[in-house]
This record gives sequence, C-alpha cells and structure tokens, in this order.
Amino acid sequence: MRILHFEDEACKHADVKKAVNAAGPQEVVWAMNMEEGFAKLQEAQQEGKPFQVIITDMCFPLFEGGQESIRAGEEVMDGLEKRGLDIPVIVCSSLNIRSPRAYGSVWYSLISDWDMELAEMIRKLQKNAV
Repeated sequence: MRILHFEDEACKHADVKKAVNAAGPQEVVWAMNMEEGFAKLQEAQQEGKPFQVIITDMCFPLFEGGQESIRAGEEVMDGLEKRGLDIPVIVCSSLNIRSPRAYGSVWYSLISDWDMELAEMIRKLQKNAV
C-alpha cells in the first residue's frame, strides 16, 4: 500500500513507519506540513500512483516554516473532501482525539498499544482493498 503520512516529528514518523510495516511492507511517504503533503498527493494522482491511505497527526504546521496548528488534522480531512478524494484517513496523534470523519484513530502514547492498533487497521484496509 502507498501511505501518505502527515507528521512533523522525525522520531514519530519512524515509529509510525515501523508500525505500519508490521502489517507487511508498505510504501510510506512523509510530509512534514500540510502544503507539502497535498503537493505529494497531487503528484501521486498525476503519476497514476495514488495513495491508498493517509495517516495524519492532528497538530503540525500547515506550511514550511509555519507554526503548529491544532486544526491541521481536520484541515487535511477538509482538503481531501474539497478535492473529492475518498481516501481512508487514520488519525495517529499524541492528542487523544477520536475523529468521526476518520477511518480510525490511534492514540500515540507510551501507555497504549498504539502500534498494534495501527498495524491492525492497515491489515483491515489491505483486506478490504483486495
């Protein structure tokens, strides 16, 4: 699966990549802000290699050099909707937020089994894609 990951922290991106690869090898593309992510999303569409899943943090910059926005994850889902893109979104955030708009939500925390939850969501999406 091709996965686009919106995340501004390198360590967290590495953790998420490791967790999704526990469900089998995945291609995980990293975007550190929303502007970069939507550029990668558009490029993938134009090349005929669209992303099948988006994993998003809830708080990250909207553009390079910008301040973190607490609405960034919601902005990603708004942007997908405005573009008419029906791509499953998994929220993976250290903010324990459940979004009814997302396919699923994972609380990235040392006191939860977030990595197993995330891997299981990826497995379910893979089964549904076949």
